[in-house]
This record gives sequence, structure tokens and C-alpha cells, in this order.
Amino acid sequence: MSIFGKYESIVEKLLITARVNNFHIYIVGGFVRDLLLHKQSNDLDIMVCDNLNNKYQSELAGIRFAKILQQKFNLYNLTIFPKFKTAKLVMDNQEIEFIVPRKEYYQINCRNPVHVRLASLKQDALRRDFTINTLFLRIHDMQILDLTLQGINDIQNRFIKVIKPFNPKIVFRQDPLRMLRAIRQSLQLDFKIEERTYNAITKTSRFITLVPKIKILNELNKIIKEHNPMPAIHMLHDTNLFKYISKSLNIEKLLQKTPTAGLEPATNRLTADRSTN
Repeated sequence: MSIFGKYESIVEKLLITARVNNFHIYIVGGFVRDLLLHKQSNDLDIMVCDNLNNKYQSELAGIRFAKILQQKFNLYNLTIFPKFKTAKLVMDNQEIEFIVPRKEYYQINCRNPVHVRLASLKQDALRRDFTINTLFLRIHDMQILDLTLQGINDIQNRFIKVIKPFNPKIVFRQDPLRMLRAIRQSLQLDFKIEERTYNAITKTSRFITLVPKIKILNELNKIIKEHNPMPAIHMLHDTNLFKYISKSLNIEKLLQKTPTAGLEPATNRLTADRSTN
């Protein structure tokens, strides 16, 4: 069985198309992490680079590659995001995101970057959330690039740690949703959140109110649908995240309406602990 599992035929199409059209492509982020953990990933993000000396064309490499794939394989579901210079395409019933290496610039209290620009592979790795999500798999020779020199080590040691260990709060100020993702990934992967990262979540927990409600609900649903959500629920209370989430969301009503079976213990724990925080 291929290491790519259900994505095997997709990766083959991507590689052949990239070679013919002179693109360099990398699988990035959580997919590479899961590959090292021998887990099946459900997200495939493709970073696209070209050999052109035209900055404008290179910034659009991901979009250009997606358009070539759309035409070659007669696909009709291409979505382009001009601001972020990314594209999404469904191939073989799987959604694929195409990106270019980029740097992002943020304003205070705004979780979406106000400006992005083309960057090097290393600069792109350094803009990401956690070290375990910074690995790139160069498809044509199957080499894993660990440009932060931390990703593989933290996966082996089962740690979730922010990219900027000496200033972890900035990672969560840039995108407060990362706090919930850290807790969810800790639960799903059975990893420990590194101490400075965990303390930074506690200190910046109030900024979770900047995140749209639907995104918070999505993360909470993923957590409480896990086989044993209790460790994550404890962390939500311990870091004060749940206290601030409760200010803008009717958690009890949400959980009562959740159609998933087996959530009663998690629901009771969330609502019972609310009165003690």
C-alpha cells in the first residue's frame, strides 16, 4: 500500500503535471506530520514553486498550477482566493489546497493577515503555528525538509510547541484560534503541550473572543467527538479558554443540540465546571 493512502492517485497526477510544467511541489503541514506518525491525514496542502524570475508570476504559482490541473483533468470546482494567492480544487473527491511560500503581516486584534507576500520556504515554515506542522515533503525525491530544525524532533518527543519559543504569545495573538487547535491536536495525537506554549495560551486566552463563533464551534465539536475528550475539556478550563468562550457562546444550548451520540459526559463536564471558573 502506498504511503499516501487514499491520495496515491492524486499525488501521482500532481507530480506528473508538475514535471511537465516545470513546477516544484511540496506536501506541507499536518499531512507530513501524520505521515511520520503512520496516521491517515484528511488534509492535503500543496506548496507550489516555479523557476520563473518574475515575482508576479511566482506569487500566482499555486493558482496557475491549479488552473492547469483543472483544464487537464476537466475539473469544474476551482476556487481562487486572490488576497492570499491560494486556490482549492477537488480531485478524486478530495479537496486540495494550493499555496505558495509566503510571509504574513498582521494588525493588532485582527486574526487574518492584512498583507501577504512571496517568501522563501524557510520563511514560510517560520510563519506557521507549531513546529510539528512545519515539515515539507518534496515529492519528486520524497525528501522531508525540516527547515526549523525542530519539527521532527518535537514529533519524536511528542511535543506541541509554537514556532517562536521565546515569544509564544505572539503566535496566539496573530491567530487566537491556534489555542484551540493546540488543545485539539494534543488530544488527537496524544502529545503534550510544551510548558511555555501552554502558559502562553493561558495568558492570551481572552483573545479567543476575536475568533468567529462558527470557527470556535467547529473546534469544540471536533474535541467533544473524540473518544475521550476529558483531557482537552480540562485544559479548556485550566487555561481559562472556556470562560471567555462562554461569554459569547451559549455552550449548554449548543451541546444539547449536538446530534452526535456519546457526548453526555463531555456536556456535563463542560457545563458543570463552568460554575467553578
